[in-house]
Amino acid sequence: GQLFLLTTGAIAVVVTGSLSWMFLSGGGNKTYKPNWEQSLWFGWGMFFDPGTQMGFEAGGGSWQKVLAVFFSVVGFVYNLIFLGYIVELSRSQLNKLHERGNRYIANGHTLVLGWTDKTPFIVEELLHSGLNRNIKSPILVMADTNEDDMRQGIDLALTGTRQSRWMSLDRFTKRRIDVRCGCPQECDDLMRASAQSAEEIIIFGMHGKYDESDLEVVQTIIALASLPQEPNGNIIASVKNRETVPVVDAILERAEGLIALQAVNQILCLKALNPIVGDCFEMLSSFVHGQEIYIRQASECGLNNRCRTKTFGEVRRSIKKVIFIGIRHASGEICVAPEDSAVVSQDDKLFVLAAAMERMSHTKEETAQYAGTLSERTLDFRGSLSSLSNADGNGQACTVIIVNWSAGIVDLLEAFDKYMAPGSRVHVLAALGVEERRQRLQKHHLQNISIEHHHGQANEVESIQDLPLKEATAILVLGSGLDDKSNANWNDARVLSCGITISDWLRNNCLHTPRLICEVLSSRVQRMLLRDEPLRDRATFFHSNSLETGLVAMASANRAVYNTLLMLMDPTSGNSIRAVPASVFFQLQEQVRCAALSFQALGERLRLQGHILIGWLGNDSDGIVINPDDTEVRLEATDQLVVIWKDSNNNARTHAARQ
Repeated sequence: GQLFLLTTGAIAVVVTGSLSWMFLSGGGNKTYKPNWEQSLWFGWGMFFDPGTQMGFEAGGGSWQKVLAVFFSVVGFVYNLIFLGYIVELSRSQLNKLHERGNRYIANGHTLVLGWTDKTPFIVEELLHSGLNRNIKSPILVMADTNEDDMRQGIDLALTGTRQSRWMSLDRFTKRRIDVRCGCPQECDDLMRASAQSAEEIIIFGMHGKYDESDLEVVQTIIALASLPQEPNGNIIASVKNRETVPVVDAILERAEGLIALQAVNQILCLKALNPIVGDCFEMLSSFVHGQEIYIRQASECGLNNRCRTKTFGEVRRSIKKVIFIGIRHASGEICVAPEDSAVVSQDDKLFVLAAAMERMSHTKEETAQYAGTLSERTLDFRGSLSSLSNADGNGQACTVIIVNWSAGIVDLLEAFDKYMAPGSRVHVLAALGVEERRQRLQKHHLQNISIEHHHGQANEVESIQDLPLKEATAILVLGSGLDDKSNANWNDARVLSCGITISDWLRNNCLHTPRLICEVLSSRVQRMLLRDEPLRDRATFFHSNSLETGLVAMASANRAVYNTLLMLMDPTSGNSIRAVPASVFFQLQEQVRCAALSFQALGERLRLQGHILIGWLGNDSDGIVINPDDTEVRLEATDQLVVIWKDSNNNARTHAARQ
C-alpha cells in the first residue's frame, strides 16, 4: 500500500510538472521546448534531480524560474520520503534476519527466563550476589517482551531513572546485564540464549493465578528438557503450588522447584508477631542488605595435611569479622550451633555469617582471651534462661487482623498457625464472599488459630471500625493478587489506600496503634518510600516480591544455605533465631552498675550456653545490627540480643536437602 501510494504520487508529480511546462513556461527556453517529449523530460529532471534548475539562465522568464523552483522542492521532499521508506524497510528486514539468526555466545552466565514484576528484583539480587561472591559472569534476561521495555524496566528498578536505549544497562560495569527477546518455551530460542552452557537458570511464571503461573513454568522446564544437551548449571524454578514441585523434579533431573512464597509468608508472620526476629530474617534473605550466610571450606581456617582437625571453638576464634554458625560435614550432615568441642575436619564445610565471602581471612592469633577468662569464672545463667528455653516465640494467645483476601492467604494462615499460640484469633476483612472463603479453607486444618470472617470493602471506614482494632497485635494489609488485569502497581495503590485509611482511623480515634504492616510489590513504591518519611512512620512496608527474589537468588547460589535458613525459621527444629533481653546475660552487680559489655564478650557468654550471638537492637538505634564490624562495641543490659538459639533437648543435627 505504501509503495503503491508513493509510486502514484511520483507519476502525478512528473505529469503535473510536464503539463505545467507545456502551458505555463511561455514558449520554453533553449534547453526545454514546450512539446510533450521535452516537457516530460523537464518534469522528470526537476523531480529526480534538484540540480537541474541550475542549468537555467539567470535572465530567463519568471514563470520558468517559479516552475523550476517549485517542482525541484517537491521532488526533493518526495525523494527524502521515498529513501526513508527504503531505509526503514531495509532495517526491518535486517532486524528480522538478526532475530532469526543471531545467538548469545556465553559460558557460565546466569539466565533469567520470563518477565514479571519480580524480574527487575532478581536482577538486582544477582548483581549484589555477584558482588559479594566476586562473580563477574554476565546476566541474561530472556522473555517474550520488547527488549527496550525490559531494559528500561530494569533501569527504573535499579536507579529510578529511565535511560535511552543506548545508555541503558551500560552503567553496571561490575557485571554485564543483557536482555533478549525470545520465548522461554521454545527450544530454538533457549539454544540461541546459550541455555546449555549457563551456570544458573532461574525461571519465573507470569503474574496472576497460581495454576496458570505454574503451568507456564512447567512449559519452560519441558523446553529445557527437550534441548539436544541438558543444561549443565543449576536450574531453579520458582513455583507457587506444592504439587508443582515433584512435577518439575520429574521432568528435568537438574531442575528444582522452589516455593519461596512459603518462606516469605513465614517472615511476614514473624514481622507481625516478633518484629526483631522478622527483621533479622528479612536481612538474611537478601543479598542487598549485606550480611549473608555463606559456606566456606574448612581448609580456609588453617586445616591442611599437617593439621587435619580442629575444634569448632578453635576455628571460630581464628577468624575475625565473621560469625560461625554451623558445620556441614563431609557426609552431608548439618550441625547448627555445635558445641565448641565439636570436631571440624579438613573435608568439612562451615556456615559463616559475613558481609562478603572474601572477608574471611585466617589469622594465627588464637583469640582465646574471652574464653579463658570466662572459663575461670563460674557464670551460670541457667536459672535466668529457664523461662526463655521453654518459649518458642509468642507464648500467649493474641489477635491478628488481615485486610484483603490475597491469592496466597491460605499459606499465610497456615504459617500463622505454626507461630501463634493455641487460642489465637485471626480476623479477615475482604470483599470476597464468606462462604467462598470457608470453602477454600475447608481442607486445611488449623490447630492453634480460629478464623473470624468479616465481609466489606477494605478501604471503607464502616468496615474497618467493626474490626477488633483495640486488641489486635498486628494488622496486615495484603494485595488481592486474584485479578488477571491487576499488576504490582495496581496492587500497591490498593494497599496504600487501605493502609492510610486504617492509620487515619486509628489516629482520629486516639487508639494505640498496633503493628500496621502493608505488603507492597513494585519497585516504584520502594523508590517512593525512600523519600517519604511521613509515610514510613505510618506503617511497616513489607516488600514481598523483593524478598522472594532474594530467597530464589540464595537457593540458586547454594541450596544448603537456603535450607539452613528455612530450618532456622522453623520453631520446631530445635534451632531458631530469637530476640532475648541482654539483661539475662548480665550478672546482678553488672546490672546495678549499669555496666556495658562488648559484643564479643556477650557472644562468649552465650556460647557457654550453646547459643550464638549474631546481632542486637539498641534502645536508641534505628534497626538491628547483624555481625558488627567492631566486635568491641558496647552493649547494655536494656538492649535486645538476636541469637541463634539451641534448645537443650536438641542435638542440633539435621540432614541437608539436595544442594
